[in-house]
Amino acid sequence: MAGRGRSCTASLGNNPITMLIQYSDDKHYTAVYFYDKHRKAIPLSGDLKNNQLEFTETNPDPEGKNYKMELKLKDGVLSGVWIGKKNYPVQLQLP
Repeated sequence: MAGRGRSCTASLGNNPITMLIQYSDDKHYTAVYFYDKHRKAIPLSGDLKNNQLEFTETNPDPEGKNYKMELKLKDGVLSGVWIGKKNYPVQLQLP
């Protein structure tokens, strides 16, 4: 199955990020995001469950933890929470 994707600007907490989301017909998603200031790619893998995108970072932190992002679509905006050592709001504006 050929993947399709979208690039969008976003915020994670107070930090601007850019995110590219790739999806396939079977509701599996991959993504990569980076903080605009640092520009280091952070890969994600996830699924659509109960109208919610649930992503997990695929590269664990030095302690071996994989952080998560849970997002819901409403009125062309994906919003939700990044779950890690602290939780931060996430908002992505789709083009």
